[in-house]
Amino acid sequence: MSETVYRQRDPQNTAYYQCVEDHFETFDQVYEDRFERQYGFFRSYVRQVIYRYLDCGVLKNVFARIRCQDCGHEFLLAFSCKRRHFCPSCHQKRVVEFGEWLCTEVVKSVVHRHAVFSVPKIIRRYFLYDRKLLSELSRCGWEALKAVYAAGVRDKTAIPGAAIPTYRTKANRWFATTVITATSHGENAKNPTRMMPYQVSFSQSPEVTDSQIVPHEF
Repeated sequence: MSETVYRQRDPQNTAYYQCVEDHFETFDQVYEDRFERQYGFFRSYVRQVIYRYLDCGVLKNVFARIRCQDCGHEFLLAFSCKRRHFCPSCHQKRVVEFGEWLCTEVVKSVVHRHAVFSVPKIIRRYFLYDRKLLSELSRCGWEALKAVYAAGVRDKTAIPGAAIPTYRTKANRWFATTVITATSHGENAKNPTRMMPYQVSFSQSPEVTDSQIVPHEF
């Protein structure tokens, strides 16, 4: 088997990097007039992410010298921006590491389900201008999921295991959506593996109220 050889990436020669480098400042200057009304205020954090991406993987900025203690071979490793989504390299690394951690440390070897929670179009703009509401949307989705599981197994103490990321945009359109991957059973101290039925009627459990499903006010 051939040995793995580290190959230094060269982001400055990619079309993506060159496009951002050549056009971002112009985009930043015209954003308020041309795009702010439709897409919301251009947050300073986004600007920081972009500038950090332009410095990512470039040796002339900051680098570490890596030396093998056995053979003495050395190479230079450019620092990375460690940002999600905008930087393809750093985002992919985070996705792989998060997926590995999720599979080994969080997710159990049981059947899982996919639950999607969204909000009506009429109030999505509030999430566009106030991103802190996205965390509240995740909480609401979690409370709704717990209520459904409690109704399904007829046990108020049943709690599913779940991973709750929040998705925001899709195909240039704004979405405030929470996608939850949850175990197909609710756990409690007495019966940790009780499976939830595939079809749940809220009428089976009169104790489930709107206040349980949406406990937060925006």
